[in-house]
Amino acid sequence: MRLLAYTLLAMHSTLAVCALAQNADTQVAPAALSAGEWKYTEIRRIPAAEAKQGVVADKHHFYAIDNYTIGKYRKDTGERVGGWKCPKGDPLIHVNAGLMHNDKLYGAHSNFPGVPNLSSVEIWDTETMQHVGTHSFGRADGSLTWIERHKNRWIACFVHYGSEKKSAERGPRPRMDPPCRIR
Repeated sequence: MRLLAYTLLAMHSTLAVCALAQNADTQVAPAALSAGEWKYTEIRRIPAAEAKQGVVADKHHFYAIDNYTIGKYRKDTGERVGGWKCPKGDPLIHVNAGLMHNDKLYGAHSNFPGVPNLSSVEIWDTETMQHVGTHSFGRADGSLTWIERHKNRWIACFVHYGSEKKSAERGPRPRMDPPCRIR
C-alpha cells in the first residue's frame, strides 16, 4: 500500500487519525480509484470532549471543535494543552467546522437552528487560544457550514436544512447551494 494522505475525524468526543492508502500497483489519482483500490485505516484515537463538530490541525496540534468550545491537543501525546470556551449562545451558538490559515484557526459559525439565518467566520490565535476576530455575514441565505481557501480566495458554503416537519418525516437531507466566493 502507498500512503496518500492523513485525515482527521471528530466523532463522539474522540479524534480519529486515519490514513488514506492505495494499492502500490495503482498509479492513478485518488479521485479516480474504485472502491477496491483505496482504504482508510485508523491509526489512533485521542479522547477529546470537544470533538463533536470538526477538527483541524497545524504542525504540532489538533484542534477539536464543538458548538462553542475548542480544545487544543498535542499531536504526539494527545495531551490537552489549551482551549477556548464561551457560555452557550453567548456569543457563539454553532461553530460547525474549521480551517487553519496563517497560524489562525478560522471557524464557520451560524445561529443554526435559529432563524433568520445569521452566519460569521470566527478567528482564534492558536498560540494563545484567544478569540481575535470575526467576519459577520449578517442575515445570510442559509447556515454557514464550512470555509476553505482556494487560489488566494475564500470559499464558503451555506446550507438550507428544510422545515422541521420535513426533517421529522424523512430525516435531515440538506439542500446544498453552490459555494460562494468571498473576496
